[in-house]
Amino acid sequence: MIPTEDLIGYIGALIIGLVLGLVGGGGSILTVPLLVYLLGYNPVVATAYSLFIVGSSAFVGTLQKYRKGVVDLKTGLAFCFPSFLAVYASRRYLVPWIPDTIMTFAGFDLTKEMTIMIFFAFVMLFAAISMIRKRRDADTKGEKQAYYLTFIQGIAIGTITGVIGAGGGFLYVPALVLWARLPMKKAVGTSLVIVTINSLIGFTGDLQTLKVEWPFLLTFSAITIGGILAGGQLSHKISSAQLKKGFGYFILVMSFYIFGKEIINQQQADMETAKSPEEIAIFAKNSEMNIEQIYTGCLAQGAYFIVSEGEAAIIDPLRETKPYVERAEKEGATIKYIFETHFHADFVSGHLDLAKKTGATIVFGPNAETGYDIHQAYDGETFKVGKVTIKVLHTPGHTPESVTYLLIDENGKNHAIFTGDTLFLGDVGRPDLAIKQDLTKEDLAGMLYDSLREKIMPLEDDVIVYPAHGAGSACGKNLSKETVDTLGNQKKTNYALRPDLSKSAFIREVLDGILPPPQYFAKNAQLNKEGYTDFDTILQRGNIPLDAEEFEALANHEGALVLDVRPQQDFVKEHIPNSIFIGLNGSFAPWVGALIKDLKQPILLIAPEGKSAEAVTRLSRVGYDNTLGYLNGGLTAWKDSGRETASIRSIAAKDFEEEYLAEHKVLDVRKPGEFSAEHLEKAISFPLDFLNEEMEKIDLKEHYYIHCAGGYRSVIAASILKARGFNKLTDIAGGYKDLKETNLKRTDKVCASEQSRI
Repeated sequence: MIPTEDLIGYIGALIIGLVLGLVGGGGSILTVPLLVYLLGYNPVVATAYSLFIVGSSAFVGTLQKYRKGVVDLKTGLAFCFPSFLAVYASRRYLVPWIPDTIMTFAGFDLTKEMTIMIFFAFVMLFAAISMIRKRRDADTKGEKQAYYLTFIQGIAIGTITGVIGAGGGFLYVPALVLWARLPMKKAVGTSLVIVTINSLIGFTGDLQTLKVEWPFLLTFSAITIGGILAGGQLSHKISSAQLKKGFGYFILVMSFYIFGKEIINQQQADMETAKSPEEIAIFAKNSEMNIEQIYTGCLAQGAYFIVSEGEAAIIDPLRETKPYVERAEKEGATIKYIFETHFHADFVSGHLDLAKKTGATIVFGPNAETGYDIHQAYDGETFKVGKVTIKVLHTPGHTPESVTYLLIDENGKNHAIFTGDTLFLGDVGRPDLAIKQDLTKEDLAGMLYDSLREKIMPLEDDVIVYPAHGAGSACGKNLSKETVDTLGNQKKTNYALRPDLSKSAFIREVLDGILPPPQYFAKNAQLNKEGYTDFDTILQRGNIPLDAEEFEALANHEGALVLDVRPQQDFVKEHIPNSIFIGLNGSFAPWVGALIKDLKQPILLIAPEGKSAEAVTRLSRVGYDNTLGYLNGGLTAWKDSGRETASIRSIAAKDFEEEYLAEHKVLDVRKPGEFSAEHLEKAISFPLDFLNEEMEKIDLKEHYYIHCAGGYRSVIAASILKARGFNKLTDIAGGYKDLKETNLKRTDKVCASEQSRI
């Protein structure tokens, strides 16, 4: 079933075509507001789409008018030459050049999008007046104006056309009548020639900077073309003068509507039109409350700091508490509550340490049993933080105790939801992490379906969605790279919120293709449930400088793992024998959790200068609290002490192409989804995620070439294999990204993988 907004949009497309067919202009006057205000497109995108829609439709109209003999091609082409140059230049260079925020005055931000729409409204106003005013047909026997004036007029109208995404018909028709001395009907037909050329050439300028949704654009354009054909047939039956006057009054009203809409958007930051995370964040900070998303890219995790009237709340904090305490001090606020959406499996939360330091109350949802004091909230319970209210919505499914926190502003309006792992942008949380003897993943998936439909989907479309994770997290399958959105947009784009999706179909879809969870997930969840050593102690104990002799002695005495966190290119060149590489420059903590089985494993660090504390911190985020210290002076100190080093052979993709033979073994350590999408012929899928389990499938005596997507994971794999006695290894630097640029045979691409490309 077609959504109501889309249906109205397609009806609008038909009307746009009718208008073009009847009066030769005005199509874009309808197209841009329709795309922006009804279908929710960004004004820059909408003006680009308008050029294609109007241009392709006008082309059909041109053919229709030409057959009727009411097109002056010579005049049209002469007039449009300077105009289309201006259109292309404005779309290719001028519009991208305009800054996102043009100026700020007394807290008022004049944005690029607002400027385009206000300018569009002014042009609409001018066009409305032009259409409403009575004009007699120009005397076609009068003298035509000088060509240089036509050239200047063409540039001016072309620039306007490019900036606002208008075909320009409403400007060209009067220009052709007054300046080119064409009769009205011929001016209408000739304007379509100019509109076609200007619009389509202008659109080519956008192809350099814009990702086009071709299915939508072609469908919309096809309906508009149907409208223009119908309009052409009706043109001789309807008084174009009366229609034009009526249309003029319509766009006059539209121009005032746009003025009002843009002013309201700025003053109230209407969330219906806030399409980017940045815009939504600005709105939150300018209101009576302050909401800050603290996003950690390494873990793809979002924590939230909410402050109102001197009181603060933290939702899903990371292990280290300093960022939250400092924010509260800066705001002059007291941290009153620490809200946890569930027992996190992919990181160790900082709720315990934060509660000890601030005296804040830890809040979990129903069914949360812990080894420490908490407030176990009931479904529907509310908590006051300054002027705002936070309401608990029990949303089991990802886990039995999972909750969503609904933020209600001081006026009683639902403002935002903090969904934890219940709802992501583009996906939902995996329901296989809390399986028990009497609770299957299918049971949990069914609970999740009910939670979404009973607690979240009934909320208003302008409610903001703040999830716990984004792309890169193993808590879902296809998470969006965006980290903030409106619920209304998620209802349109998130498969799990489709209104026609049955419960059985949802369960199949949500469970399909889920990889086994990383081994550390259950261990982290247990730490979050039972408690852990405070972070300050972990950092103090782990960030200890050691000289080469102390380092080696401690490694031997404690059976410590030597973890090298430098960039991969430094590791392959030279490293301590038997050390393992997992670099800080990639998804460090998740790969540590996936590959180092024992959370209590003693760890010694080889880190870039000044990065040891960061390494200890990021290890602790996933429960690895037994760091013993780091090598002071790094590898230089190790070599200066006379100790030996090792290396891994690494070659570029083009060099691999030259030395590759059919009998060579190639290990592709990307995720299964990446491999199945496209890979080198005869390559062996050997996912890094399951390397420890798959080790017996490869031969110590063989020479293996190893690659991933970009060069990070392949070095991790090579370091582990080398430490296990595999000495015939060659890393392919640049990974599959560079291999695709060679002539090596690859499988046909099946689908675009949504897996990590690191």
